[in-house]
Amino acid sequence: MNSTFKVVFNKARGALMVVNEATSSVQAKGTKTVIAAAVTALMAGGAMAANLTYDSIVEEEGTFKFISGGGEETHILTNASVPQLIQELQEAKDLKSFLSALVQVNSEKKTGILLGYAGGQNYMDGSTYTFISAIAIPEGEETVKRILEVTKKQFDAVDSASSLHIDHGTHTIVGTSDSRTSPVVLGLVGSDRVLATGFLDDGNTELVRSGDSVVEVKSGNVIGASIAGSAINVTVATANTTLDGMSRLNVTDTGCIAGAFVGGSAVSILGGKAESLVTDGSQFVLDNKTENSPNGSINTLATGIAGGGLAAGILGGNAISEVRGETTIDLRNGLAMGVMGGGMALSISKATPSKASATSDNIKIDVGTGMTTLGLVGGGVAATYHKGDNASEANSSTGQIHITLGGDVAQPDQTFENKSGLIQTIKNLATNDSVTKDKLLQFVTDIDDYDGATIGVLGGGIALGYESGAKADGEDSIKANSSVTEVQLDVNSGYNVALVGGGFAVGSGHSKTGEDVLASANVEEDVVVNIAGGETVGLMGGGAAVWTGSEEAHHGVGVQANVGNVTFKVTGGSVDGLFGGGLALDDSNPNVAGAYVDARNAEANVGNVNINVAGGKVGRLHVEAFNKIDNYPSGEDKDKPDMKLYLKAGLKAIQDGKAAIVGGGMAAGNSIAIAEGGTAKDAAGARVKVANINISGGVIGEEKDGMQGNIYGGGIASTGGTTWVGTSNITVAGGTIHGDIYGGGLSIGGNYGKGHECYNDALSAVDTTNITLDAGSLNGNVYLGGRVLEEGANANNKGKANATVAAGTLTIYKDFKFLKADAVIDGSGADSATLNFVNGYDFSKTEASEVALLDGSDRIVIKGFDKLESGDLVTGADYDMGGKTSVEVTGNYEFGAISSANDSQTLTVKEGGALAVQSTVAPTNKFVVEEGVLALGTTARTSDARDGLGKYNEKAGLYLSGQVNLANASINVGETKAKNGVNIGSNGTLIVDASVDDGQEGNLSTDVTGKITGEKGSTIHYVHVADKGVVEVEHEGFTTVTVDNLLYKVVKVENEDNQYTFKIATGSELAGTGLEHFDGAALDGMADNEVIGSLLDQANTAITSGSQREARLNGALNLATAGGVQTAGIEAATMGIDQATKRAALTNVFLDGWTGFAEVTGTSLKMGGDSGALETKTELGGITVGGEYTMGDMTFGVMGNFGTGDVEGEGDNDGVKNDVDYYGVQGYAAKRMGQFNLVGQMGLMTTKNDVTSADGDSADIDATIFTIGARSEMAFQISKSCQAVPYVGLNYLRVATDGYNTAKGLSVDDMDQNLVSMPIGVAFSGNMDLASGWTLRPTVDVAYVHTFGDTDVEATTKFGAAAINTNLDVWSENVGRVGFGLEARKDALSFGGQIGGAFGDNDHREFYGQLNVKYLF
Repeated sequence: MNSTFKVVFNKARGALMVVNEATSSVQAKGTKTVIAAAVTALMAGGAMAANLTYDSIVEEEGTFKFISGGGEETHILTNASVPQLIQELQEAKDLKSFLSALVQVNSEKKTGILLGYAGGQNYMDGSTYTFISAIAIPEGEETVKRILEVTKKQFDAVDSASSLHIDHGTHTIVGTSDSRTSPVVLGLVGSDRVLATGFLDDGNTELVRSGDSVVEVKSGNVIGASIAGSAINVTVATANTTLDGMSRLNVTDTGCIAGAFVGGSAVSILGGKAESLVTDGSQFVLDNKTENSPNGSINTLATGIAGGGLAAGILGGNAISEVRGETTIDLRNGLAMGVMGGGMALSISKATPSKASATSDNIKIDVGTGMTTLGLVGGGVAATYHKGDNASEANSSTGQIHITLGGDVAQPDQTFENKSGLIQTIKNLATNDSVTKDKLLQFVTDIDDYDGATIGVLGGGIALGYESGAKADGEDSIKANSSVTEVQLDVNSGYNVALVGGGFAVGSGHSKTGEDVLASANVEEDVVVNIAGGETVGLMGGGAAVWTGSEEAHHGVGVQANVGNVTFKVTGGSVDGLFGGGLALDDSNPNVAGAYVDARNAEANVGNVNINVAGGKVGRLHVEAFNKIDNYPSGEDKDKPDMKLYLKAGLKAIQDGKAAIVGGGMAAGNSIAIAEGGTAKDAAGARVKVANINISGGVIGEEKDGMQGNIYGGGIASTGGTTWVGTSNITVAGGTIHGDIYGGGLSIGGNYGKGHECYNDALSAVDTTNITLDAGSLNGNVYLGGRVLEEGANANNKGKANATVAAGTLTIYKDFKFLKADAVIDGSGADSATLNFVNGYDFSKTEASEVALLDGSDRIVIKGFDKLESGDLVTGADYDMGGKTSVEVTGNYEFGAISSANDSQTLTVKEGGALAVQSTVAPTNKFVVEEGVLALGTTARTSDARDGLGKYNEKAGLYLSGQVNLANASINVGETKAKNGVNIGSNGTLIVDASVDDGQEGNLSTDVTGKITGEKGSTIHYVHVADKGVVEVEHEGFTTVTVDNLLYKVVKVENEDNQYTFKIATGSELAGTGLEHFDGAALDGMADNEVIGSLLDQANTAITSGSQREARLNGALNLATAGGVQTAGIEAATMGIDQATKRAALTNVFLDGWTGFAEVTGTSLKMGGDSGALETKTELGGITVGGEYTMGDMTFGVMGNFGTGDVEGEGDNDGVKNDVDYYGVQGYAAKRMGQFNLVGQMGLMTTKNDVTSADGDSADIDATIFTIGARSEMAFQISKSCQAVPYVGLNYLRVATDGYNTAKGLSVDDMDQNLVSMPIGVAFSGNMDLASGWTLRPTVDVAYVHTFGDTDVEATTKFGAAAINTNLDVWSENVGRVGFGLEARKDALSFGGQIGGAFGDNDHREFYGQLNVKYLF
């Protein structure tokens, strides 16, 4: 038995009473059915189910009104007809007939409607019960009398001085699974109903029920329900109901329900307070377990369902409804219309303000694949109406919203089968602009057949605010606030139409002062929408704010729909129309004192919008599928626009603008005029701080004509509306786009007729846009600016459309593909536009898989940029000035032509830029070259122009090639004061191309019409003179004339004005150039090599003298020698020879046994500088380790040499560098015969060389040096402690340098040298014994070394078919050297060191040092 309750007989009241033992409060109960159930339960020792049938109700209740289930499981098994209910209500003429229609009692058919059923109890505060009992009813008022009698009978009195606690839940089952019964229940309360009027007592009536409240609807109809408790108060009393558990509503089988709150309800009227609380969340399940038959009746229907509760404050009341814990809505199978996750707060008042608050925690809504859903709201509703002062307030708040459409499994390739039928069903509803009852019923019946269709989803909540009458103080404006913490919407399958991530705020009213927001529907943090499958039509991330009324203005912000941030992730499925921002619509035509004013009535704000498309398909929103807009404009005969025109204009913009992705929001109607110096950010409308659109995969739009889908970084503005995006970032890193890309937004004019003064111009504004085309492909155009569909304007020139971008940057990478042959890359729509091809672009390629096919006249057009940047060459396109008055070129561009140019426009080349225009006539705009080069003519190429100027760090140049007419040109190059004509400034260079095709020597290569003037200090430079073409150019005033190949000279063509050609220079003409010692013909054959060509170029500012040119050419042709490869190798080998022979010389002390040694050696050698040797400085350092064995008069030794170093060119050879590594092995032997000694040695040394030149060339070069030699010497004792050792030696060196190829294309053959060196000298050594036991041995060595053989290197260098020989010295023939040493020895250990130097021919200067240690074993 449930010990909390007992049934007792109350003598005072003469009735059975159900008593709560925990509180000892007493409840009067007249409901026989429930009392019988309670008594039976007591007798049975537990709970028992009760059945409510027609017979049981008639026999035991006597009324169908306010029956209670008593907290027990109750089955409602009655029958009634909803169509009959509707008909009888329509026919009702008085209160009696109205009440009769509500219950529909028919004894013959045994039908009746349950009115006001409560699964728990109906309670009334005691004072109200006493008051009702005392009312005297006049004769003839039988209906009123009956109402009071039923109320007294069905409600129990509760002591307001203490709370009532009940410790078990309720369970109500309506109908049966097999549909044997079809009940109709009006005003169902799943738990308890508490009514407190406060007529005689202003106390607090409080009820707490512990346990779940469960309502199951299996068949029949429930209309109006509160699944948890219901608290109603009138006047100053307080009514509270608490369900300490979960409220659950399950609609299954053929059950239908309309107007239900899964939470509780609180209604407060005329003051006081009503509260309803659910502590453990709420749950709603809709599951039609039987399959729908096509074109059949509706099996399972839920309409007007709220997962939260109802709070209604009326005429001064204060109502609070709260659901704690998670709310879950599981729509599995059936038809749902108007389902929301949160609760409803409703505030209505006239003079005394009312308050209402409905709150819920987190909400989870799942829509299964078997559902047809119309109108799904994630949050709650806040609605307020007020007339008069001291305005009312309604607040609805929820936590996190998570909505899943189409089940848990994504179907990325799903196609909705009967899409056209569904669309036609929707269109049929609005036929002839009116919705009748029959049409609505037919629509509901038809729409139920489309399983998987969801139409109308709102992630946030709804706020409705209406204020009637102008108010003097805006601080008293009404407030309707619906807030949600965050929203996540997952779309996995189905056909989903009109999804909105944010909330919906609607308001109307007046305010002269104040800043309050009348209605706001906000998502405080993020809206995240994941599209993984199915088909979605129309997705908006922000909320919608609509202000309506008749000429009403609000001083503050009228309505707001705000969202923190929006993120769209499309990985599968399809979406038609992605709109990142919100919607702001002002339909009020604000009028104050007969004058139209600017009013900040409607705002839809979003922080950051992130639209990420990684897969699936995104298409344009096909407005025409529902209602084609083909008769716009339609307001010519109207004085002012209306809602229909707003919608028509917006849909027209979406339709004709082919909008697939829109980063900003949408706005129409009145907006604040932008003050001078202000921005669109200051206006009302739809605003987004940052819009990020990232395309990494998928397909945007379709290739089929008319099916393209455009991307807009900004918003859509129409009929006076303003949209603002602070920064739009569009990045394409993959996927395919069939459509255009706009950095800005979309705008359409008003066109509303008679000259209304209210509206400002429609404005879609973006402050900054950045478009990055990294990878993927585009079958369309790119615009940095926005798009104006129709400018519009009325008779007073109001309502024009504008789409602006203040600053924009377009960045393009070479891997991006343009698929449209005549695509336009347009920056003209941005006030400041920059174009940057990061690594260049070649639009002339013909591979369709890479870029567009550009055969014939079709060419890419680049248009209207203020600045052209690039990391490499951009070619194959034309340029259109696009109305820009000043264009800067800092990159490398080749254009076929420049169009839309005039003499008021200036194109400036600066910061090392290069621009080529390949037309026969120079464009009419002005050209200024500050730093860089301008190339003009039919064969002009920036690569040639830069070769002629940029690589020598010249400041400014004009390059002419092919045919070009400069007669009407205005070009200023470098520092010049001239204004008209073509002028080369004092630091400028005119470069003229003399190239011709092979075999066309003597033909006209460059034909220039018009005169070119050079100022003092200017240069005219002829390039490709080796082709011996003819140039025609009229010039005057140039200080210097140069050619790009000094082997040629400029010759004027006889009998021709201003024509010049080029011939080979003679020997005397080459004197002083540094070329006189070379084979001219061979050198000319190598002139096309980058390095050789630059050294032959007279304009090369790096060459300051003929000797330097000769040295640099020698170094280029023999990079190994210039880098000291042979010099370093011979030096390293010589150090090994010296170390070996000196170790075996008589200046050493020999003791029998093994001796180990190690030596560290460093040397610095400078040589060269004359015409036969390039000047180098060689620095080497290494370590030698080895061992020797002495036995009597013979010594044998071996050692290894390891070292590194570098060689640097000096003087005219400056800039050459060589990083050297060397290693080798040396063996030696000595035979002493008295005072005579004979030494022999043999070794092998290898060097690795990494050589770079001053001209940018490089090579890896290896060399091997083999050595063998002998030395004889004789010792003479000068004194007891001193001896002299004269010696003579002979050493053979074989130096083999491997052939190599340089980075710049030169090839050098193997080089071999044979050298013999003969050192002749004398060494002195001494002994000094110290008292410490140490012995010091100082040495002095003086020698002359003569080298025979190949001290020079002859190299054969090839480039293509050309070959040339060079010969350079690498070693000195005559060298004198001196060295000083000191060794300290004690017992078996000795260490010492040497220093020395050498001087000889070829400016040989050498210094060396050595440290050694040895140990005798």
